[in-house]
Amino acid sequence: MLKPNDDYGGKGINFGWESTVSEWDDAIESAVAARYVVQERVAVEKTDIPMFENGEARLRSLTVDFDPFLFQGVVEGGMVRLAAGSLVNISSGGGETALAILEGF
Repeated sequence: MLKPNDDYGGKGINFGWESTVSEWDDAIESAVAARYVVQERVAVEKTDIPMFENGEARLRSLTVDFDPFLFQGVVEGGMVRLAAGSLVNISSGGGETALAILEGF
């Protein structure tokens, strides 16, 4: 994956596994000419999440992105984002859901 070093909202991100050879070559050429980050693909399984759509509860297979909040090295909560595709970003059509931390189980 190629991602601009200083951008937000999923702008300029290129997934090599979702690109043609030509598109990926163009993305590499653009990245070399600017400041980009290269990230190795990590296998991510989609998770069935219950959602309400059109007044009905349904399961949808979604990619989950968990971003923990750390305070003095301790996880105290986090943000959970969901999306149907590889790009899990609220600005790009993803969603956010609640996080519950259960202790003592």
